[in-house]
Amino acid sequence: MFEKSNDIAVLKTRIKQLEQRKERMLATSAAGDPRGYWLQFDLGRIETLIGEAKAELARKREPAG
Repeated sequence: MFEKSNDIAVLKTRIKQLEQRKERMLATSAAGDPRGYWLQFDLGRIETLIGEAKAELARKREPAG
């Protein structure tokens, strides 16, 4: 039980960190960062990671049985 709650806490923290990273990248993009292609690539990758982490979180929250 403790391990499951710990996994959930880790996933929540991971999602929060990824969303904060995404916000920083969007702010950089708005400031006119010349790395446009790479910035879009990184944003796409972060979106994928957020989606995967949210899916894993949903699986961990499902009741056993």
